[in-house]
Amino acid sequence: MLALVTKNIGLGNGTSLSALDVLVSLGQIEPDLVLINLYKNNLPQKLDGIKVNYTQSYLSPRSIELTNKAKLKWIGNRIAKPYLLNKLKAISPKMTFINSMGSHSLWKPIKEKYNWSGTLIVRESPQLYNKSSFSTILKRFNYYENYIFVSDIVRKKWVEYNEVDEGKSFYIPNCVWEERVEKISQISKAKVKNKLFGGDGQFIAICTGEVKYRKGQDIIIDNLKLICDLIPNFKLLLLGRQNQTFVKQLIKSLKKMVLEDKVEFISHQPNALEYIYAADVLIQPSRSEALPRTILEAMALKTPIIASNVDGIPELVEDQKSAILFSLSNIDKMNKGIYSIYSNDVFRHNITQNASTRYWGSFSRENHIQKYTDFVNQLPHA
Repeated sequence: MLALVTKNIGLGNGTSLSALDVLVSLGQIEPDLVLINLYKNNLPQKLDGIKVNYTQSYLSPRSIELTNKAKLKWIGNRIAKPYLLNKLKAISPKMTFINSMGSHSLWKPIKEKYNWSGTLIVRESPQLYNKSSFSTILKRFNYYENYIFVSDIVRKKWVEYNEVDEGKSFYIPNCVWEERVEKISQISKAKVKNKLFGGDGQFIAICTGEVKYRKGQDIIIDNLKLICDLIPNFKLLLLGRQNQTFVKQLIKSLKKMVLEDKVEFISHQPNALEYIYAADVLIQPSRSEALPRTILEAMALKTPIIASNVDGIPELVEDQKSAILFSLSNIDKMNKGIYSIYSNDVFRHNITQNASTRYWGSFSRENHIQKYTDFVNQLPHA
């Protein structure tokens, strides 16, 4: 028996989508698979033609700490958590996979009561955390027997800290929903672009993911006038959930530059893949990013990519070969890169073809299943 613990699974952010990928892979390895979750959307019966297998589903116990509502904390910790923990006593998985640091609060009470073996799937870079919280984050690694990192570059960064045992760390990158990619790709980009954005000839740049400081949307906004001077028909779409404080700052900057009409804020969409496919370029100027799913999606969809060279991004794409990568200390390279993709059809074609080849060769679902199979097979009594 195997188990997967995840706060959310199925729809929403990249962590939730990738949890479903892990469920699919584990279900091909072990028919007796238990899902323990806090929020579960309607899961598909199949993903990329592969049956989504799991035998049981449980609502996860959770330690409630960060709340000012004393009554809620008391009910959660004294009544709900013991009740839900007790429901798990009938199962005993040989390995439990915990989907990201965000699911640690679900795993902690299970580990403390039953001492199951756990493998943490690390989807976060050390750069994500501030100094005040970092020591607490490091202590979480002590709750796990193994660690799977979605980025090898980020794995090496975590291993620099004593709490992370290199001998227990493994590398398994993300994949994307390939059947949807192939279905979308059967329609011409021009047709999908016209459906979503109209036929007014705009050069559409898209930046996907939650609109917040870490994702770096302000870097594009701060350079928007220079970009529009180079490309008068430039239009930027910011697609994803919105941190309202940060969005207000961006809107204030746009009004000051009188460029409000050059940017459109779009809330998270279930057809986000279509937006990425139809866009003329994907821009990912993140300040911290373990292994962004959106870049993998753009690779598979043959949409040109411009991204910061932080954390695990350089292991996805190579500068000038399958994308344009820029340093956060050299934003001018981002601006020139946008113009290169706008003005050079041959260059644009070459980098998208190379990115697509790289996705299918190194990051496919087949690769994902095989790596999880190899990991489970090396476990004791696997």
